[in-house]
Order: sequence, then C-alpha cells, then structure tokens
Amino acid sequence: MDGIVIVNKPVGITSYDVIRKLKRVFNTKKIGHGGTLDPFATGVLIIAVNQGTKITRFFLNDDKAYIAKLKLGEMTDSFDLTGQIINQNSDKNVEKNELEGVVHGFLGKQEQIPPMHSAKKVGGVKLYKMARAGIEIERKPATVNITDIRLTEFSYPFAVVSVECSKGTYIRALANDIGLKLGSYAHLVELTRTKSGYFTLDKACTIEELEEAKESGNLADMMLSLNDALDFMPAVTVRENAVMKVRNGVKLSEDDIASSDPAAWEGSRAVKIISEDSILLAIAESGANKTLKYLRGFN
Repeated sequence: MDGIVIVNKPVGITSYDVIRKLKRVFNTKKIGHGGTLDPFATGVLIIAVNQGTKITRFFLNDDKAYIAKLKLGEMTDSFDLTGQIINQNSDKNVEKNELEGVVHGFLGKQEQIPPMHSAKKVGGVKLYKMARAGIEIERKPATVNITDIRLTEFSYPFAVVSVECSKGTYIRALANDIGLKLGSYAHLVELTRTKSGYFTLDKACTIEELEEAKESGNLADMMLSLNDALDFMPAVTVRENAVMKVRNGVKLSEDDIASSDPAAWEGSRAVKIISEDSILLAIAESGANKTLKYLRGFN
C-alpha cells in the first residue's frame, strides 16, 4: 500500500507519536511525514506510506496556512503556552483597530529570528536542546514571506489571526513580534495548520478514522495514490509499450508519449510520468526539445 494520508493531528501528541501509531495501522516501518507540528498544535500533517516517502521532497517547501490564537499581555520564554511567563504588561489597553494595523504590518517578506525553542540546528545542535540547558545564542534572521495575514477574532486578551506564509515561518515568533510591536507582549496559545501546499484540513482524517478503516478493510480508500498526491504536477503519459522503458530508466522517444500537459514543457521543471491507466512510473525534469531526465522511479 503506497501513497499519502492527510491526517488531522490531535492536540497533545508529537508528530512522531502519529507516525508510531500509523506504523501499526499500515503494518509498515516505511512511513514518514511532510513537516512536523508541535505537540500543542493541530491540523494538517502529511503522512507518507511506503513509496509515498519518495515524493515528500516535492512538496516540503510548499506554503502553509494557520489559524493562530494569541494571548496578549504576556511573553513566555518559548513564545507559546508551553513556556514560562517572563514578562507581563496587563496595563496596556489594546484597541481592535490598533491590533488590526499591527497585524497587517507583518504582510510581505521580512526577516524573522528563529526562536530558541525550535528544531532549527546551529552548529549541528537543535536550538531547543540549548534552550532546555539554559543556553541562549545569537541566531541569524531568515527571510520569510507572509502572503496573507488578518485578525479574525478579538476579545482582550485573546486574538485569533489567520496566516498564510512560506515554509520556515515560525508562528510563535510571529505572535511574540506582534506583542512587541503593540508595545506590549503576546504568546501563542493555540495553533491549527489548515493547509500545507495543496493539502487542506477539510480533506484530512483522524487517527481513529484510519484505525476504523483498517478494521473494515477500507484503509486504501483513505489514501491518496502517488499520482493523485502529485496532482499539482504536470503529467506526461506514456504508451503501454513504453512503460518498461521508464521502469528501466531508458530514454523516451517522442513516439513513446501518448499525451502531456502543456505546462510540462514550460521551461525546466519537475513532471510526473504516468501510464495510460494513471499509475505513477517516475518523476523527471523536463528540458528543451521535450527531453526528460529521470529524478525518481517507482515500482
């Protein structure tokens, strides 16, 4: 059984806890994820099963979308509810229009300093391990892009913000920065990832639903096939007599191609090579004169 499962991660467990549970559900050791979520966070977690692990790199850099709930007036050492309160400012009177203006000010490309409580590595050591040891080091800012951000709810001291952003954006750091921009403090108390690339929360399933599907023999129905998981990628369809060529890494001729999406030949890009019955055979890089360079093959 190969493919991708979009899981709605519950609160209180790690992304690796999800993987451990699903190893038993799918009865496989070959399982991975397409980007972790913190234990307190919920929402879209991309799980790759068996050969699905071969395609995660093609959407690891996709943009993300979140719903974040902030508590104003308090800063924690981790910038979220799991940390210790280190600064408070309960006297700051925040008005909705002021908060909306500050939130909107974070739209666009900007430099963001990764929080100490993060999995980012410096000198081969994850920052959160240093933080737990009481060590704080200088971190280089990284360029992130917030493509959409808006205040959706506000009842002091709580504010709900929707965010669409590039990979690598730390929402807890954003929450902290919003508080400082207000002349006060803030930290993240709830976080839901609603989208990761083309995968959305409304298409996600729970761990319990997957366990029930296994019991009823319908587990395959809960998965996206390799081909469907790469639905965003232009396709090149090969004729039946060319399938073994692809499987053996043999160069294709123009006569081997039954059809193709026009976008497949728009510059150098990753394309999927599929059979006429929609089975993913390979991923290749398209080039000039409709040439294809194999990047990854599938059994």
